[in-house]
Amino acid sequence: AAVDAKTKYGLTPLMSACMTGHVEAGRLLLEKGADRTLPTPSGRTVLEDLNSGMFRHLEEKVAALGALLA
Repeated sequence: AAVDAKTKYGLTPLMSACMTGHVEAGRLLLEKGADRTLPTPSGRTVLEDLNSGMFRHLEEKVAALGALLA
């Protein structure tokens, strides 16, 4: 689906939204059918990437994003 189209870096819009802390964009993408299970360039799901601590600079948003993805 177009909502899951990947960039040349292997990121979907949902991955990009989550990795940059855009909670509302993540929510909208999920409502439009974004696939939360697609592997990120690291080979994990975006939820696994968030839980890995890769995005400590977004600490206040990680919980909200994690709740959306769970």
